[in-house]
Amino acid sequence: MAEEELKEAEKIRRNAKAALTRSGNWLNNVIEVKRPGSEVRDALNKVEKAYDELVVKHEDYTKLIDDDTKFEEAENWMEECQGSFMNYVMRAKMYLESLVSQENQNLESNAATEKSSELIPIGISSMQSGMDVVSGPTSHGNEQIPIVNAGQNNSTPPLNNENNSVNENVQVPNLVSGPITSSNVCSFKMEKPKLPKFAGDVREYAIFKADFKHAIEARYTKRDSITFLRTCLHGKPLDLIKGIGTDYDSAWEYLDSIYGDPRFVSDTITQDIVKFRTLQDGEDARFCDLAHLVRRCFNTLKEVGVPSDMDNSHMLSIIEQKMCADDRKVWSRELERDGKKATLQGLIDWMTVEMKSRMRATAPLRTG
Repeated sequence: MAEEELKEAEKIRRNAKAALTRSGNWLNNVIEVKRPGSEVRDALNKVEKAYDELVVKHEDYTKLIDDDTKFEEAENWMEECQGSFMNYVMRAKMYLESLVSQENQNLESNAATEKSSELIPIGISSMQSGMDVVSGPTSHGNEQIPIVNAGQNNSTPPLNNENNSVNENVQVPNLVSGPITSSNVCSFKMEKPKLPKFAGDVREYAIFKADFKHAIEARYTKRDSITFLRTCLHGKPLDLIKGIGTDYDSAWEYLDSIYGDPRFVSDTITQDIVKFRTLQDGEDARFCDLAHLVRRCFNTLKEVGVPSDMDNSHMLSIIEQKMCADDRKVWSRELERDGKKATLQGLIDWMTVEMKSRMRATAPLRTG
């Protein structure tokens, strides 16, 4: 009986996937023929409904599985469906954004055309259309100015009064035949940046979170964002949020509690420096590795808000012990010559200068 229920649930799940594929293909066809945005949005809504139905059917199916191997196969199958759904959504969003961008460009072009038409003198444009400039006699001060009618070849110069005050400083703007276009527009098509990935390294979590939120949250809803988040996670982080469902905020809260704890990050980074093998004389390449490690660790701690966990005398002493005796002598002479106190930032700056000098001195062109 259980086996029959499992087969029936799997059949329903595959039918749900087929519905997702059909709606996705329809969405692609609508985009290919460049239909209006309203039709693309309707097709995208159908894709989202089909995916939501697939998620429900998949969960019903996995509840009936007892074998771990089959469960893992089912989850891998669902990850492929998630990837397909993400591709559908991203393509639709990009198409809709291109429509908005094209609309804005048209509005700017129309505004430029209207602005250029406003620069044409009223008298000239009116005479070209056969309309009168002035419908009745006008006066300037106590003097009458005659009417100028369109279509008349009137070469008489403008009349001035006794003080030459009329049309004294009038400037006629240049006629503009159309909107000004720039010939310096770049024609290269740049590849769109890919979404960040996270596999469980606490050193990379803060940067991953910042990059993901910057790329996704401003453009997509929370329902779409949780789907993108699943595709960006691998290994243990993905397993941890499988039971959360579609709650985007809870997913981040759970990930923060495990990978975003500053104390955990600080302990991991401290151990990275402690485990670094002490340098020996002449190991210029490993000195560069140590300089990279110290700078990277300090930047990571600043990202999580605890730079003081590394910017202290204890960690400074540990880093100095990782250098060879000659390097410590050079560092001490640097401090004595300038009369400065030993600080972590000062050590990082000195190591950066030394690293550049040694990379230059040991370059193949110089050592050959």
